[in-house]
Formats: sequence, structure tokens, C-alpha cells
Amino acid sequence: MPPKKKVKVEEKEKAEDEDGKDQGGEGQQPDAGASLAGKQMVVGGPEAPRLDLSGEGVEVFEYAPGKEIGEALSLKEGMLIRVEVEAKYLTSDNEGIKQRQCWGSDSYTDTSDAVAIAMHTGVYTPTADPPKFHALILALRVHPAQPSHPASARNGIKTRSVSGSEHGGLSLRVEGSALAKTADDKARLSRVLLRPTRPQCLSVRGNSTLADARIIFSMSNEPAYKYSLSIVADRAPDARMWTSVKLKTSTLYMETSDQRRIELSFEEGGEQDHPRFRLAQVPKPRSTDKRAMQELGVPLPASHLSPVKGGIEW
Repeated sequence: MPPKKKVKVEEKEKAEDEDGKDQGGEGQQPDAGASLAGKQMVVGGPEAPRLDLSGEGVEVFEYAPGKEIGEALSLKEGMLIRVEVEAKYLTSDNEGIKQRQCWGSDSYTDTSDAVAIAMHTGVYTPTADPPKFHALILALRVHPAQPSHPASARNGIKTRSVSGSEHGGLSLRVEGSALAKTADDKARLSRVLLRPTRPQCLSVRGNSTLADARIIFSMSNEPAYKYSLSIVADRAPDARMWTSVKLKTSTLYMETSDQRRIELSFEEGGEQDHPRFRLAQVPKPRSTDKRAMQELGVPLPASHLSPVKGGIEW
């Protein structure tokens, strides 16, 4: 088993602009499904990595129960598909869910139901009544045929398994998602988040990391969070709360059971939509306490670190 880790975050600097101004208009804080002022609608906050759905070669698939993507479109490897699912189909009575019309795990057959895929990947959890937003938008990427599509149970639905010889078609993977609050939002939506967004986690309570955190003491005898995937993973609908976005202005320190402290920081010079990060070891973790870090600055100077690896994708 991997060693247990302790996590401590040191702020590098405060955000320079905290007055609520954003591309959606002064004083607006965009969230998943919000209607924004302007010609195009985007979701997840201004710094979220996004996938462009407005370019040439993007195929649109209007979902209907029983309608297969592989039959409706002429699929090619690498093709990006914009799947539009109206709210009336996002219920637990959907036939694709009730009949488990979904084959595979992470990679799904082109005969799989789009709503069942969304449920299995955790993008959306259907309810008894239709949701109050207008539509769910899925970005699916076409991949080569797979030798097999194994079954798995996730998020309340168990998929089916099928071999490549039995299926014979291409495969699909979810690359992004968004919610359109109105029909106008759906028409103007041009980009989606590069990772799925779970709309049922929009409450503050649902995204609070404090509920999952345990306070322990670091090697320099200072309070720190005990490592937990739930407090590190990018799971909030607002991208400003994602660890990968916070690392642009903060530095994360992790301590292992073999008495090592590892620094995870943003690597300058990376692309905006494809940021890179670096890992480095702090040689003297016991004496490098908060006061020392404040004097040296974070990320720590290269002279106080031993490089581990750079150019890491989140």
C-alpha cells in the first residue's frame, strides 16, 4: 500500500483580483449551468481548462432514448461529439438506465446509451423528476475499437461487458461536460470543462473539504491535514476551488511515512489550458517550518530543494 501522507498548503500570494469581476459581468460568479452575459457561455470559472466545441469537425448528437450514436453518425477515430441531452430524459425512468444499455468502463461501446454513460462516469445522477436546468452537454471522443469492454458497478449503475469481436465498432470516452440552464445557454455554449462536473455537488456542504479533513502534526511540529484524496482532488463545480487551479498561487507540501517532505508546485511557462507541475524534495523538513518558508518564499528556492520530476500533467 502507498505510504500515508500529510498535507500542508502554504499560500504563495493572494489573488490580485477579488472584486468578483469576471467574463460574465461585474459582480457575477459563474457556476455550472449559470447563464452568463455575452455572446458565448462557458462554465466552471475563468481558469478552468476547457475543451472547444465550436471548431470544425465537431459532430452534434441530439439524444433520444434508443438512438445509438454509432448508427446516427459516421464515426471516425479522434472525432469529437457534442451530445445534447434534454432534461426530460435525465430521470431514473430512462430506458437506457433501467435496461443497463451501457457496455464498458471508462471506454464504452458506440452502442451505449449516453445518459447511462453520464451516470456511470459520475457526470450526472438521475432523479425521479426532471432537473430544473434545460440540458446536459457531454463531450465524447471516439477511440479505436477495444479488445474488450469490461463491466463495472459505479455511481448506482452496473454496466455490461462485451468482447471486441462481439461488438465490432469503435469506442467512446467522456472528455467533458456542462449544464445549460436555458435553451439560449445551450445555443451559446462553446466550451465544456475538460473533466466531468457533478451537478448534485453544487451545495457548499457537498464540496466542503473540512468534513473529510483530519488535523495532525507535520515533521516540523505544525498543524497539517492528514492526506485524503477527497481534499486534494478537483471535485468542486467552481474551478477556483480546484487544487490544480489553486496551485497557480499556492504550493502543496506532502509528507510520507518514510520522513520525506515533497513540494508540489506550478511550473512556470506552461500553457494556460494545459498547466504543468513539478515535484521536489525538501532536504531538511524538520527545520523548514512555516517561519522559514515565509522568509525563503514559496515555492522554495532551488537551492533548498532536490528536484524529483517536472512537466507533470494534473
